[in-house]
Amino acid sequence: MSAFPQYAKTTSQNVFDVLRENKELDKDFFERGMDFAKAHGGTAFYSSRWGSSTRMVAIKADEKPTTGQWKEHPRGGWLPYKNNPLYKEFESIELRTNQVPGLPSTVESAMDSNFQHRIANPNPFIVDDAVYVGFAFMPVDSGIRNTPDPAEGGWEEIRASEFHLAMETYNDRIGASKD
Repeated sequence: MSAFPQYAKTTSQNVFDVLRENKELDKDFFERGMDFAKAHGGTAFYSSRWGSSTRMVAIKADEKPTTGQWKEHPRGGWLPYKNNPLYKEFESIELRTNQVPGLPSTVESAMDSNFQHRIANPNPFIVDDAVYVGFAFMPVDSGIRNTPDPAEGGWEEIRASEFHLAMETYNDRIGASKD
């Protein structure tokens, strides 16, 4: 199997549908996380992502929550001890997105002369009637057997200039929507 292209786009309706579903899942995750944080004296929450999974890792609060036993997270915020009855609820606040057809959940670069390589999670975005994705490096075939075939999602390799024009258009539109 060949590696996913560095810059690609698709017009597949299946990809659009999955991205819409994932957006709803993300919205639900954010609301659940904020509700939990606010219920325990927090103002926000911290999360960590790997592949298609995002987990709540701590709540942001100025003072230690008083609802059971809590400990400070090494990177800031508070998380309940495992013996705190709230721990199961805390652990259940997780986002598991659906696999985008033909798009791997992670891509890797080749090893450099120092035996280092890069790993990235795709971040597709929609401009008009197409979905775009791009990476800051040339992905290589990772050799993993269950890597999806880009053709499953109708992904086609595009020039960097087309990707960057789409990215610029997208950024202009979201910037304008914030005004």
